[in-house]
Amino acid sequence: MLIEARRQEAREYAGILAMQIADADPTVRRIWGFGSAFEPRQPFREDSDIDLAVEGGSLAAWRLSQSSSWKIDWLELDQQDEAFAEAVKKRGVIMFERR
Repeated sequence: MLIEARRQEAREYAGILAMQIADADPTVRRIWGFGSAFEPRQPFREDSDIDLAVEGGSLAAWRLSQSSSWKIDWLELDQQDEAFAEAVKKRGVIMFERR
């Protein structure tokens, strides 16, 4: 199915972008992918975006994500309410984790 191929493309791109962000900003601790690109039960459309949540990081990392050909919704997980942050951690996919 064409839309599932597009979802897979979004996930693969998110993984590449997460590594680029982590390489550019050593203060990034984790990057999570969540939302329709990562949760098969959620509807994904041709124009869907990629949702990323970051722990740590700086404005430089955000700027890198904004130069993407995909629309990236970026949020700082540390600044979200606890219930939302826990939901992202439970249902999301870790795209990068600094060890």
